[in-house]
Amino acid sequence: MEKIKSLIKQKIVSNEEYDKIISDKHRVKIENGEYTIDKIKILGENGTLSLSECSDIINSIHKEKIKSGEYNIEDIKNAAKKGEISAEKADSAILRIYKEKINTGEYNTNDIKLLKNRGEISNELYKSTIKNIHLNNITDRVYSDEKITKLLDEDCFSIDDLKDILSKEECKKFEYVVEEVPFLKWENVPAVVKGQTDVLMLGVPNSGKTSFMSGLLYYAQQKGFLFYEMTNFHGAK
Repeated sequence: MEKIKSLIKQKIVSNEEYDKIISDKHRVKIENGEYTIDKIKILGENGTLSLSECSDIINSIHKEKIKSGEYNIEDIKNAAKKGEISAEKADSAILRIYKEKINTGEYNTNDIKLLKNRGEISNELYKSTIKNIHLNNITDRVYSDEKITKLLDEDCFSIDDLKDILSKEECKKFEYVVEEVPFLKWENVPAVVKGQTDVLMLGVPNSGKTSFMSGLLYYAQQKGFLFYEMTNFHGAK
Protein backbone atom coordinates (compact mmCIF):
# COMPACT_ATOMS: atom_id res chain seq x y z
CA MET A 1 0.00 0.00 0.00
CA GLU A 2 2.80 2.47 0.99
CA LYS A 3 4.67 1.74 -2.24
CA ILE A 4 1.55 2.49 -4.27
CA LYS A 5 0.99 5.74 -2.36
CA SER A 6 4.60 6.67 -3.11
CA LEU A 7 3.93 6.11 -6.81
CA ILE A 8 0.98 8.49 -6.57
CA LYS A 9 3.12 11.18 -4.99
CA GLN A 10 5.60 10.71 -7.80
CA LYS A 11 2.66 10.97 -10.20
CA ILE A 12 3.59 7.61 -11.71
CA VAL A 13 0.15 6.24 -10.73
CA SER A 14 -3.08 8.29 -10.76
CA ASN A 15 -5.60 8.36 -7.96
CA GLU A 16 -8.07 6.47 -10.14
CA GLU A 17 -5.51 3.75 -10.84
CA TYR A 18 -4.72 3.59 -7.13
CA ASP A 19 -8.41 3.15 -6.23
CA LYS A 20 -8.74 0.37 -8.81
CA ILE A 21 -5.67 -1.45 -7.49
CA ILE A 22 -6.95 -1.28 -3.92
CA SER A 23 -10.45 -2.37 -4.96
CA ASP A 24 -9.07 -5.32 -6.91
CA LYS A 25 -6.99 -6.41 -3.92
CA HIS A 26 -10.10 -6.41 -1.75
CA ARG A 27 -12.04 -8.33 -4.41
CA VAL A 28 -9.38 -11.05 -4.44
CA LYS A 29 -9.57 -11.35 -0.65
CA ILE A 30 -13.35 -11.52 -0.82
CA GLU A 31 -13.18 -14.19 -3.51
CA ASN A 32 -10.76 -16.21 -1.38
CA GLY A 33 -13.16 -16.04 1.55
CA GLU A 34 -10.84 -13.95 3.69
CA TYR A 35 -13.43 -11.26 4.48
CA THR A 36 -16.52 -11.60 6.65
CA ILE A 37 -19.82 -10.05 5.62
CA ASP A 38 -19.32 -7.28 8.18
CA LYS A 39 -15.92 -6.47 6.64
CA ILE A 40 -17.48 -6.30 3.18
CA LYS A 41 -20.14 -3.90 4.49
CA ILE A 42 -17.40 -1.59 5.77
CA LEU A 43 -15.83 -1.54 2.28
CA GLY A 44 -19.14 -0.32 0.93
CA GLU A 45 -19.65 2.23 3.66
CA ASN A 46 -16.20 3.81 3.23
CA GLY A 47 -16.47 3.86 -0.54
CA THR A 48 -13.71 1.34 -1.27
CA LEU A 49 -16.31 -0.66 -3.17
CA SER A 50 -19.70 0.57 -4.30
CA LEU A 51 -22.69 -0.20 -2.10
CA SER A 52 -24.43 -2.05 -4.94
CA GLU A 53 -21.38 -4.26 -5.54
CA CYS A 54 -21.11 -5.06 -1.84
CA SER A 55 -24.81 -5.85 -1.73
CA ASP A 56 -24.47 -8.26 -4.67
CA ILE A 57 -21.42 -9.91 -3.10
CA ILE A 58 -23.17 -10.38 0.26
CA ASN A 59 -26.26 -11.74 -1.49
CA SER A 60 -24.11 -14.26 -3.37
CA ILE A 61 -22.38 -15.35 -0.15
CA HIS A 62 -25.74 -16.00 1.51
CA LYS A 63 -27.01 -17.94 -1.50
CA GLU A 64 -23.92 -20.14 -1.52
CA LYS A 65 -24.20 -20.87 2.20
CA ILE A 66 -27.89 -21.70 1.79
CA LYS A 67 -27.18 -23.97 -1.17
CA SER A 68 -24.38 -25.80 0.66
CA GLY A 69 -26.60 -26.38 3.69
CA GLU A 70 -24.34 -24.31 5.93
CA TYR A 71 -27.26 -22.11 6.96
CA ASN A 72 -30.09 -23.30 9.18
CA ILE A 73 -33.56 -21.77 9.22
CA GLU A 74 -32.65 -19.07 11.76
CA ASP A 75 -29.61 -18.02 9.71
CA ILE A 76 -31.81 -17.59 6.65
CA LYS A 77 -34.43 -15.61 8.59
CA ASN A 78 -31.74 -13.30 10.01
CA ALA A 79 -30.28 -12.65 6.55
CA ALA A 80 -33.74 -11.75 5.25
CA LYS A 81 -34.44 -9.57 8.28
CA LYS A 82 -31.27 -7.57 7.56
CA GLY A 83 -32.35 -7.17 3.94
CA GLU A 84 -29.31 -9.07 2.67
CA ILE A 85 -31.46 -11.60 0.77
CA SER A 86 -34.98 -11.20 -0.55
CA ALA A 87 -37.99 -12.43 1.41
CA GLU A 88 -38.94 -14.63 -1.55
CA LYS A 89 -35.51 -16.27 -1.58
CA ALA A 90 -35.66 -16.82 2.17
CA ASP A 91 -39.17 -18.34 2.04
CA SER A 92 -38.15 -20.67 -0.78
CA ALA A 93 -35.02 -21.82 1.06
CA ILE A 94 -36.86 -22.35 4.34
CA LEU A 95 -39.62 -24.29 2.59
CA ARG A 96 -37.00 -26.55 0.99
CA ILE A 97 -35.48 -27.27 4.41
CA TYR A 98 -38.91 -28.08 5.84
CA LYS A 99 -39.62 -30.44 2.93
CA GLU A 100 -36.30 -32.22 3.46
CA LYS A 101 -37.01 -32.67 7.17
CA ILE A 102 -40.51 -33.94 6.39
CA ASN A 103 -39.29 -36.38 3.75
CA THR A 104 -36.59 -37.79 6.03
CA GLY A 105 -39.13 -38.32 8.81
CA GLU A 106 -37.50 -35.78 11.11
CA TYR A 107 -40.88 -34.06 11.54
CA ASN A 108 -43.93 -35.96 12.76
CA THR A 109 -47.57 -35.08 12.01
CA ASN A 110 -47.80 -32.77 15.03
CA ASP A 111 -44.68 -30.86 13.93
CA ILE A 112 -46.12 -30.46 10.44
CA LYS A 113 -49.45 -29.26 11.80
CA LEU A 114 -47.62 -26.68 13.93
CA LEU A 115 -45.80 -25.40 10.83
CA LYS A 116 -49.14 -25.00 9.04
CA ASN A 117 -50.71 -23.18 12.00
CA ARG A 118 -47.73 -20.79 12.11
CA GLY A 119 -48.17 -20.14 8.39
CA GLU A 120 -44.71 -21.50 7.52
CA ILE A 121 -46.08 -24.07 5.08
CA SER A 122 -49.19 -23.82 2.91
CA ASN A 123 -52.40 -25.69 3.61
CA GLU A 124 -51.92 -27.55 0.31
CA LEU A 125 -48.45 -28.76 1.30
CA TYR A 126 -49.77 -29.73 4.73
CA LYS A 127 -52.58 -31.83 3.26
CA SER A 128 -50.40 -33.58 0.68
CA THR A 129 -47.70 -34.28 3.28
CA ILE A 130 -50.12 -35.71 5.85
CA LYS A 131 -51.76 -37.74 3.10
CA ASN A 132 -48.42 -39.28 2.08
CA ILE A 133 -47.58 -40.09 5.70
CA HIS A 134 -50.92 -41.89 6.15
CA LEU A 135 -50.55 -43.82 2.88
CA ASN A 136 -47.02 -44.88 3.82
CA ASN A 137 -48.30 -46.12 7.18
CA ILE A 138 -51.05 -48.07 5.44
CA THR A 139 -48.51 -49.60 3.06
CA ASP A 140 -46.34 -50.59 6.05
CA ARG A 141 -49.41 -52.14 7.76
CA VAL A 142 -49.20 -49.71 10.68
CA TYR A 143 -52.92 -48.78 10.65
CA SER A 144 -55.89 -50.95 11.59
CA ASP A 145 -58.97 -51.19 9.35
CA GLU A 146 -60.85 -48.97 11.82
CA LYS A 147 -58.13 -46.31 11.59
CA ILE A 148 -58.19 -46.39 7.78
CA THR A 149 -61.99 -46.07 7.73
CA LYS A 150 -61.83 -43.10 10.10
CA LEU A 151 -59.21 -41.36 7.92
CA LEU A 152 -61.34 -41.99 4.82
CA ASP A 153 -64.33 -40.39 6.56
CA GLU A 154 -62.13 -37.37 7.41
CA ASP A 155 -61.11 -37.02 3.72
CA CYS A 156 -57.42 -37.50 4.52
CA PHE A 157 -57.22 -39.53 1.29
CA SER A 158 -59.62 -41.16 -1.17
CA ILE A 159 -60.57 -44.75 -1.96
CA ASP A 160 -58.71 -44.26 -5.26
CA ASP A 161 -55.53 -43.55 -3.28
CA LEU A 162 -56.02 -46.85 -1.46
CA LYS A 163 -56.45 -48.70 -4.76
CA ASP A 164 -52.92 -47.63 -5.69
CA ILE A 165 -51.39 -49.36 -2.66
CA LEU A 166 -53.83 -52.13 -1.65
CA SER A 167 -55.27 -55.11 -3.49
CA LYS A 168 -58.83 -55.10 -4.84
CA GLU A 169 -59.92 -57.50 -2.12
CA GLU A 170 -58.49 -55.27 0.60
CA CYS A 171 -60.13 -52.16 -0.85
CA LYS A 172 -63.57 -53.77 -0.83
CA LYS A 173 -63.60 -53.46 2.97
CA PHE A 174 -63.49 -49.69 2.68
CA GLU A 175 -65.87 -49.09 -0.23
CA TYR A 176 -69.36 -47.92 0.52
CA VAL A 177 -72.03 -49.81 -1.40
CA VAL A 178 -75.01 -47.57 -2.05
CA GLU A 179 -78.18 -49.56 -2.50
CA GLU A 180 -81.56 -48.34 -3.65
CA VAL A 181 -84.03 -48.70 -0.80
CA PRO A 182 -87.67 -49.17 -1.86
CA PHE A 183 -89.12 -46.54 0.46
CA LEU A 184 -92.89 -46.58 0.68
CA LYS A 185 -94.95 -43.43 0.56
CA TRP A 186 -96.12 -42.33 3.97
CA GLU A 187 -99.76 -42.77 3.00
CA ASN A 188 -99.07 -46.43 2.14
CA VAL A 189 -97.44 -47.34 5.45
CA PRO A 190 -99.75 -49.66 7.44
CA ALA A 191 -101.47 -48.11 10.41
CA VAL A 192 -99.76 -48.51 13.76
CA VAL A 193 -101.47 -51.13 15.92
CA LYS A 194 -103.10 -49.60 18.98
CA GLY A 195 -100.85 -49.79 22.01
CA GLN A 196 -97.69 -50.34 19.95
CA THR A 197 -95.13 -48.09 18.30
CA ASP A 198 -93.14 -48.37 15.07
CA VAL A 199 -89.51 -47.25 15.25
CA LEU A 200 -87.91 -46.04 12.00
CA MET A 201 -84.11 -45.79 11.89
CA LEU A 202 -82.78 -43.47 9.17
CA GLY A 203 -79.15 -42.71 8.42
CA VAL A 204 -76.30 -42.93 5.92
CA PRO A 205 -74.34 -46.21 5.58
CA ASN A 206 -71.98 -47.03 8.46
CA SER A 207 -73.50 -44.38 10.72
CA GLY A 208 -74.27 -46.90 13.50
CA LYS A 209 -77.99 -47.61 12.95
CA THR A 210 -77.66 -51.35 13.53
CA SER A 211 -75.50 -50.90 16.62
CA PHE A 212 -77.98 -48.44 18.09
CA MET A 213 -80.96 -50.72 17.43
CA SER A 214 -79.10 -53.73 18.86
CA GLY A 215 -78.46 -51.85 22.08
CA LEU A 216 -82.04 -50.58 22.23
CA LEU A 217 -83.55 -54.02 21.66
CA TYR A 218 -81.23 -55.62 24.19
CA TYR A 219 -82.22 -53.01 26.79
CA ALA A 220 -85.92 -53.51 26.00
CA GLN A 221 -85.53 -57.29 26.34
CA GLN A 222 -83.73 -56.97 29.67
CA LYS A 223 -86.51 -54.70 30.98
CA GLY A 224 -89.25 -57.03 29.73
CA PHE A 225 -90.62 -54.54 27.20
CA LEU A 226 -89.84 -56.61 24.10
CA PHE A 227 -92.41 -58.91 22.53
CA TYR A 228 -91.64 -61.11 19.53
CA GLU A 229 -94.81 -60.38 17.64
CA MET A 230 -94.48 -58.48 14.37
CA THR A 231 -97.52 -56.82 12.86
CA ASN A 232 -95.81 -54.51 10.33
CA PHE A 233 -93.72 -56.77 8.12
CA HIS A 234 -92.78 -53.91 5.80
CA GLY A 235 -90.14 -52.95 8.35
CA ALA A 236 -88.47 -56.33 8.05
CA LYS A 237 -87.67 -55.89 4.35
